[in-house]
Amino acid sequence: MTRWRLIASVPLLLIAGYFALLFAAEPAEKNQPTAFAIGIAVGFLASLLQRHLQRLYALLPLGSAFMAVALVGRNFVPESVIPVAVLGVSVGITLLPIHRGLFFALPQKFRFGAFACLYAAVIALLLPLVWLLPRDDRRLESIVCVAISTISLVVSTCVFLREIVEQLVEIIIWPLYRVRAFGPGLHKVPLQGPAIVVANHAAWLDPIWLAKVLPCRLTPMMTSRFFDKPLIGWVVRVLAHAIRVPDTGFRREAPEIQQALQRLREGHIVMIFP
Repeated sequence: MTRWRLIASVPLLLIAGYFALLFAAEPAEKNQPTAFAIGIAVGFLASLLQRHLQRLYALLPLGSAFMAVALVGRNFVPESVIPVAVLGVSVGITLLPIHRGLFFALPQKFRFGAFACLYAAVIALLLPLVWLLPRDDRRLESIVCVAISTISLVVSTCVFLREIVEQLVEIIIWPLYRVRAFGPGLHKVPLQGPAIVVANHAAWLDPIWLAKVLPCRLTPMMTSRFFDKPLIGWVVRVLAHAIRVPDTGFRREAPEIQQALQRLREGHIVMIFP
């Protein structure tokens, strides 16, 4: 139900942005708002292919990259509608991640007002940007917009690097394995912790499969045999923030247990393989 509420709120932004652009555009550019709106619709429909709520954030850097490319192309061929359509795609694929972030970050009583302010801010910033930038100097417009999109690309890549890597791994593994989740308790899996996921360990790719089918971000506990390997260790330590479990026998002290308890207190979801 939450996903469909997010989807239902997007057309308001599409309609408002389209009429704002159409109103501000010059007569010779009346076809560009239409191309922009079509691009937004295409990008938004493409974002629906990602069913994982957490990995939606990987679309934010992708949208920023598309935006930078589209703005550079618009500077070279300002009369073409293709850069405008690509710009619309870049906006469309980022709508759902932004809405999801606002939806879960705000209490329920503030969500409607937050979305209304978001729409109003888009319109309030869009019209002055169109009117104030010199119409005969596309270079200034491109420099400003490309700088903003580049900063957005760098920041979003650093913040959502884990989601980007998981998305790339999913694309590589998807043709080889058809992974699906089912069961009576699947809808009870929380999006946020504290919680513990206890899973059977039958294959090396079990953590990747679980990260695919569960809608939450997992903090795995991993034995030192894999944690200390050069490449795997960097991935699980830097991206997954995994907890190292020494591959030894009985011990009187287990600091990894204290680390797991601390992660649970911080609201994370810890995954263990007994």
